Amino acid sequence: MNFCLLFCKRGHRRTSESLYTNGACKICSRNHYKRNKKEIQKHHKKWIEKNIKKIQRFMKAWRKKNLERVQEYNRCYYAKNLEREKERVRRWRAKNPEKVSEYKDKWAKNNPQKANGIKKRWAKNNPEKVRDTIKKYRMANIEKIVEYRRKYTKENLEKAREKCHRRRVLKLQLPYEKIDHKLVWERDGGICQICKDSTRPVSFEEMHLDHIIPLSKGGHHVYGNVQAAHAHCNLVKSNKILGEVNYAERFEESQIS
Repeated sequence: MNFCLLFCKRGHRRTSESLYTNGACKICSRNHYKRNKKEIQKHHKKWIEKNIKKIQRFMKAWRKKNLERVQEYNRCYYAKNLEREKERVRRWRAKNPEKVSEYKDKWAKNNPQKANGIKKRWAKNNPEKVRDTIKKYRMANIEKIVEYRRKYTKENLEKAREKCHRRRVLKLQLPYEKIDHKLVWERDGGICQICKDSTRPVSFEEMHLDHIIPLSKGGHHVYGNVQAAHAHCNLVKSNKILGEVNYAERFEESQIS
């Protein structure tokens, strides 16, 4: 009987369990690795550096073929090493803030609804942080904000006016109705309802929305309580009710002076 078929060169018994698929003895291979560990590792590193692209292609192809297996392995690994993985992710984010912001922007573009939902939930849970960030931004960009508001007011005059009225009404906790300034101006025929002077029609751009019963005296912000007015007439009326001031006389006095 041939001795080489039963034992390896160093005298280890050859069985199906003691051999690798290429026929090499497992015990001899382990001993060889222990004796030449540093040299083998250096050689291995050099080979990886030379064949990095080849390895990456192979890994991608393997992962595609074994996707379920990879996902299952990742789940098990993360479950066992949760704190370790969280710490690793924190360190990576601290080292790569630019990559993190790029990834977030890209994800938000691809998932706008989810991104908005996350932002809203975060804002609800962190109202103080939201206020602080808004304050800091406003303090750092005062001129920019003022310029933007001026531009917005010019381009959206009606919206800006309605926003101002709505703010006052909500502050006083009075009934509110969204009012279309154009409809009020057309309803009143472009004539000031305070001085009733048809010779001096009021243009839509210069029109003031006057409250017949002022908001400060409990008047409601509804169509039945608003009217078109000259800026001068509205300012003279102030928070008074019609009949308390003679607007014709006040207008003549202002013209003489």
